[in-house]
Amino acid sequence: MISECKELFLRPFRALAVRILRLFPDRGERDAPGIAREIESIRPGEKDAVRNYYEQKLTECLAAAFLLLLAAAAVFAADALGGHAIEGNRLERPSYGAADAQEEVIVLAEGETEEMPLQVRVQARRYTEAQEKELLDEALGRIEEELTGENVSADEVRGPLCMRESYCGGAVSAEWLTIPYGMISDTGEITGEPEEEGSLVELRAVLTCQERTAQYQSAVRVYPPVLTKQETFWKQVRDLLEKTDDEEAEQDALTLPSRAGERALIWKRGRSSTVSVMAALLLLIPLLLWFWHDQEIHEEAKNRETQLMLDYSDLMWKLTMLLGAGLTIRGAFERIGRDYAASAEKRYRKSISPAWR
Repeated sequence: MISECKELFLRPFRALAVRILRLFPDRGERDAPGIAREIESIRPGEKDAVRNYYEQKLTECLAAAFLLLLAAAAVFAADALGGHAIEGNRLERPSYGAADAQEEVIVLAEGETEEMPLQVRVQARRYTEAQEKELLDEALGRIEEELTGENVSADEVRGPLCMRESYCGGAVSAEWLTIPYGMISDTGEITGEPEEEGSLVELRAVLTCQERTAQYQSAVRVYPPVLTKQETFWKQVRDLLEKTDDEEAEQDALTLPSRAGERALIWKRGRSSTVSVMAALLLLIPLLLWFWHDQEIHEEAKNRETQLMLDYSDLMWKLTMLLGAGLTIRGAFERIGRDYAASAEKRYRKSISPAWR
């Protein structure tokens, strides 16, 4: 059913394509002889295969052009009949927090004969003062609930705090300040080195919702993070290195500690860049040799083809001369074979050293 409908739709375009092709007989075969040969090879025995191919192609192109023209006419008609009309003279605003929109409009004033194109900036929808206050209160409440994160409480902070850049779906932005600076980052990570008995850090945040602002202020006591047994050991090693370096700063060398607590330490130099270079070469050189041998094979094959072409001309010359001298075809080939074998043996004897003769 679908194929029948398609064929029915294409029928007028096919008739037009046939008429057009009659004006340019054998044009496609002259312009693209390679395509013509390919068509004839995949459609052997089909009469006018090339002609039918160009006919089908031109038919589909004409149908596609007609559909595009029809769509363009529909769009133009809709635009002319009211595409510029703005229903209710209302332009929808972007949602809260979105960027302002730019609308192109055309206005016709009473008493004027020409329309005036204008660029209208449509601001994003704004919150009312009551909504601003409600959003700020909600953000303050969220901070109180989330600030400590996974820590036990504000009096014992050993991990990251939850300090967001925005709240309420982006309606409220937050700028954080920590005192002293450097103990806690703007994202809530502990970046300083708090005292074992805890370091007091003051937190301040300025919350902004459109034109209205609110402030949040609090304080937490930050302790060193709880380390695992392994992390504690490696911290002990680093502290021991720093202590030894300070004690031996006036000596000509640093003596690396042989033990950390009850555990012996064996020190080795880190891998130098030479090791990395050698490792890269170990991978690269075999790969280059692989492709180099491939290239040699390509060159050898090319030379072999050239040599065969030269040998062929030489063979035909010898064959013609021997046949002219009265030899039969069989005798001529036998003579050529004996000469080639003798020449090959002579070349072989010259190539070997006298010790092997």
